[in-house]
This record gives sequence, C-alpha cells and structure tokens, in this order.
Amino acid sequence: MFDSWSDGLTGSENPDTIVVASDTTVTATFIRTYTVATNVVGNGSVTKTPDQATYLLGDTVVVTAVPDSAWVFDGWSDGLTGSENPDTIVVTSDTTVIATFVRTYAVITNVVGNGSVTKAPDQAAYLLGDTVIVTALPDSAWVFNSWSDGLTGTDNPDTIVVASDTTVTATFVPQTYAVTTNVVGNGSVTKIPDQGTYAFGDTVVVTALPDSAWVFDSWSDGLSGTENPDTLVVNCDTMVTATFTEDPTGIRETILPKRLELFQNRPNPFNPTTVIEFALDRETRVVLSIYDVTGKELRRLVDRRLPVGFHKEVWDGRDRRGNKVATGVYFYRLHTSHRTLTRKAVLLK
Repeated sequence: MFDSWSDGLTGSENPDTIVVASDTTVTATFIRTYTVATNVVGNGSVTKTPDQATYLLGDTVVVTAVPDSAWVFDGWSDGLTGSENPDTIVVTSDTTVIATFVRTYAVITNVVGNGSVTKAPDQAAYLLGDTVIVTALPDSAWVFNSWSDGLTGTDNPDTIVVASDTTVTATFVPQTYAVTTNVVGNGSVTKIPDQGTYAFGDTVVVTALPDSAWVFDSWSDGLSGTENPDTLVVNCDTMVTATFTEDPTGIRETILPKRLELFQNRPNPFNPTTVIEFALDRETRVVLSIYDVTGKELRRLVDRRLPVGFHKEVWDGRDRRGNKVATGVYFYRLHTSHRTLTRKAVLLK
C-alpha cells in the first residue's frame, strides 16, 4: 500500500500536486500489508478488533471466539495456540486463525413422588463423554424406588456418561411399615384394614377379642390404655400387644344392645380411614351408605341382613369406583326396616 511522498513532495496525500520551478524528483514509498483471516470448526464465530481487511507489520489484533448456543470454545489453531479467549495476534505475515467449538449437553433431573436429585459435578452443560454422578434423596417417610428415562435400575448413586441431552427421573414411593400383633393370655387381635404393610400416616383399627372365660386387660408396646377397639396411626414398624386375663367368674358376659344406635365415626376428622360402629337391637336388613353434601350416594358399605349385636365397618375414603374422595363433609346413614339414623364425618387431607 502507498505510505508517503519524499524528495520533491512530502506527506501522504494521494494524489498530490507539484508546481514546477526546477528539475524535480518525486519518490513514492509503498509498504507491505498483511491479512488476518478467521475460520471455525463447529458452531460459533470469531470477531477481530480492529476489524480490517489488511494490517501493517507489527499491528496487534484481538480475536474473540463466540460460541453458538449449546456449544463452547475449545481452543485455537493455525495462527494461534492454546485456549485463551480473547487472545492477541501480533501481525508478522498473512495469518489464518481457527477457533474450534465443541457441542455441550444438558443433564436434567426430574422426580416422581417426594424427594430430590443431586448432580456431581452440578453444571448447566457437559461435554461429550463427561461422567455425572446422580444421587436420589428421598423426603422423610419416602424411599427411592428406581430410575427411568436416561437411567434404569435401582443403583443409588448412579453414573451417567454424557452422550446427548439427557433427562433422568427418580421415582420415590411412600415408606411402608409393618404392624404386627401379639397377645399375652388367651385371645386374638384383629386389624382393619388387615394388610402386610402400611404407608406413613395410615390408621389401623385394632380390636382385642378374648377367648371364652378371658377378658381384655390392656394394650402395650405400640399402644397403651384399655380402649377397645383402638386406633394406631402408623409412623414406623410397630408391635401391638393385647393382654388378656382370666375372667374370675369363668364366664364372659355377653352384652346385647337394647336399641338401634349409630355411633360417631372414629377418628373424626379422619385420613385416610375411619371406623363406623352401630348397634342392632333385632335381626334386620341393614343398609349403611356414604353421601356427599348434595345427598348423592357415594358408597354402600353394607347391604345385607345382620344379627342382633354390635357391628363395625371401615370406610377408606373412596367412592364405589375406588376413587379417593376430596376433603370435605360427608354423611353416613344407617337404614333398617324400622328406623333410619344419620351422622356427619369430616375427611381432611
């Protein structure tokens, strides 16, 4: 490129004008220019500062690698080496600079149930081949069940080798507990509902049934007192012991109800189950139903002929299709051939 005039002219104006006054020599000086070209491998771009078509010997040019979304700058090659970004070129020749970009991937965690998932290292993006350790952390009264989506199985913690965008789902299920019964003396214990395991917060109604010539004395271990039936709220593996003692008379008194009665459900409010007890003073056909506040029958617990005596049924808070009903006020009605009785129950979740 043209640099300047000398001898009969000075400066760098081009073109310039000479006024002839004598023999004159004019010298034009030209200097070499150089190019700085940029190129990329992967998805991204390179900026130059200053951004010019050509540069002079010794000029400095700052180059900056700008990755596209989901890509990261990996390093320079050709006219530069290393991974410093931005970096500086001192111009000494025509130069090409290549910026290499590599793809990044997301590892997203999700949960079913109550719990959380940690990642180590915990980053927004990972490179191909990175390893990520995921750990499932259940909330109180829940347990880790299994992985799905980007992982399978039950190993916890487990490791992901990154090969693509990945979602990992940890499934948690409620902790289950055993409720076992024991007796001291002669008798037995029933559980309602009678299940192998129960979830945290379930209620179990236990009833002590003495053998002939024995009477129920008290509960111990997971329950105390003498209420019979009694209700256990499950929060751990529990043993319930019923103690029976011999009836000093040798005869266990049988008490028969003297009138039709419908007792208040226990517990009330309840979640998820409650016991409804009633007394029949005669053998009769009985219909025991659950209704909502609009008067719609949701569930029929009993529809059969029953003998004189005390009876109980458990409502598990579900309608006739097995669906859980919503929090609210419900009515249970006992209908016989000679009388109908109704009481109110409250379900709280």
